[in-house]
Amino acid sequence: MKNVIPFTKEITFDNKISEITSISLEENYNCTEDTIDGEFIVSGDYKTHELSVNKESFSYKLPFSVDLTEKIIPDTLNFEITDFSYDILNDNILKVNIEFSFDAKRDESTRDYASEVEELLNNDSLEEPKIEEKIEVENEDRLDKEDENTIIDSIKEDDNEYITYHIHIVKESETIESICTMYKTNANLIAEYNDLTDFKVGEKLIIVEEDE
Repeated sequence: MKNVIPFTKEITFDNKISEITSISLEENYNCTEDTIDGEFIVSGDYKTHELSVNKESFSYKLPFSVDLTEKIIPDTLNFEITDFSYDILNDNILKVNIEFSFDAKRDESTRDYASEVEELLNNDSLEEPKIEEKIEVENEDRLDKEDENTIIDSIKEDDNEYITYHIHIVKESETIESICTMYKTNANLIAEYNDLTDFKVGEKLIIVEEDE
């Protein structure tokens, strides 16, 4: 997950700002699975009069906080300042414009896959599944309630080692080998979720795709 965040802050100086002669930007931050909290440190020198040879120094800490919409693995966070500019307003206000980005891996262990699967099975649009959905049905036939319950119970027993579930309806001329090739899996893995002793056309199989 990569995000780009704009940050703008107006800093009021005690003196008139005639010219910024030097400026730098640093950052400090702490990251949890839910938030990124930190501060930008803007510092440098400025002149109070355009003809003055004297310079005044300044340093300001600007706190920021980002609430994450998905839990992440904190150790995988990559934080980067992508843009920085400033403007002088009303002679004594320094407006800073900061853009920063962060990228981190999602914490998949906290996701409730069983709930996602049940919601997808009960969705009226299941006949036209999208590629990114966790449940994919390889036929336009709707599942009856008994089939739904059987599939949900099987998935709830899983320990979240797998992230994608396919519901495949066996078609004429298909074999276990051809289905394994289609989903890049193996017969042993299919057998863990299905009774293959009654393999026939129209049979509904749970196909589990391993997380790469």
